[in-house]
Amino acid sequence: LRQPRGVERSGRMSTEHGGAFAKQLASNDKKTRDKAVKVVRKYLAARADPTPQDYLKLWKALFYCMWHSDKPLVQHELAAQLAALVHVMPTFEASALYLSTFWATMAREWQGIDHHRLNKFLTLMRRVCFESFELLKKQGWAEERVLAIAQVLEEGPLSHRLGASQSGIRTHVCDVFVPELLRAGCESANVTHLLLEPFFGALGSAKDRPLLSRLAASVFEPLAMPETTPADGIRGDDSEEEEEAAAPKALPFNAPFVAARLLAIASDTATQPHNRELAHSLRDLFDAPTAQAGKKAGKNAAAGGLASLQATLKDLVRDDAKKSGKKKGPLGNEMKLEVTTAKRKVSTEDAARLIKHSRKGLREEVETLLRAPEPEPEAAAEE
Repeated sequence: LRQPRGVERSGRMSTEHGGAFAKQLASNDKKTRDKAVKVVRKYLAARADPTPQDYLKLWKALFYCMWHSDKPLVQHELAAQLAALVHVMPTFEASALYLSTFWATMAREWQGIDHHRLNKFLTLMRRVCFESFELLKKQGWAEERVLAIAQVLEEGPLSHRLGASQSGIRTHVCDVFVPELLRAGCESANVTHLLLEPFFGALGSAKDRPLLSRLAASVFEPLAMPETTPADGIRGDDSEEEEEAAAPKALPFNAPFVAARLLAIASDTATQPHNRELAHSLRDLFDAPTAQAGKKAGKNAAAGGLASLQATLKDLVRDDAKKSGKKKGPLGNEMKLEVTTAKRKVSTEDAARLIKHSRKGLREEVETLLRAPEPEPEAAAEE
């Protein structure tokens, strides 16, 4: 077999052709880029002892390869190809280095991505997360391998060293973690616990309020109540949709373990007050009584918003009507009317807090909440 142009027999990228090869990856012509990606595949398969500098240089070229890809289908295809390259390395250590240098590259280049190109790189990050879990699946979910990928997440997209301008990386990883791990077919509670560690760390140390909200809404609440799992993004082909349909609907986990881990974060003296309050509220989701109630009302409560609370209240009022022998009680009608006509949204925390109480207490608090003065509409809304 002929050695690919730009790759020496040792597997190293030759200095003579390295610059020209990078230009081919960043070419505006799709055919030229596709040929260059095939060369990258052979290059990675031949390298058993790569250095971080080697992969950082490579990822910079791959970043601009993605940058110049146009049209959604082409972008999705390229994102899948670049993420799947993690499987061609001869060793797991090389694959882990490929992933860590990817996140380092995204952190370095993030501020330069304009809103026109943002979606393609969000797609790439989603695919890299999925292929990371697929890599663990091929490794038999071995504990030391899972710990290595958890470390990549902790030191990469969830690192406390990322600035406020790079928060989009962290929040997107929070959004895709649960659905992509589900799609990979995780069947071990221990694997879920190990991969959750970077998110536990972020929950305890993060100062970014939007990140804390995303950790709650996209990671821990969907974990406790699987029906609230965020919808996946657009998929590229039918086979992936079939694979997603066959995937389990809930991640395996041990509720007492997660609750104890959240309690440890809340009890740590170094935890900030807002983080502590959030950890306590999330811990309630994994308590036994709340978990039982969540089978019926948890889906609506955790989804947040007026529509979800309305659906939950309808169920509760219907149950009360059956017990009392009345089809419609005046209080039940009043509640339904107020919930339907209210224009403001009920927060996730308020809804979850209300669901915890008895039906009687729930009604009283809902009435108080919904009868509170509404905020004045903005000028733009009036126009």
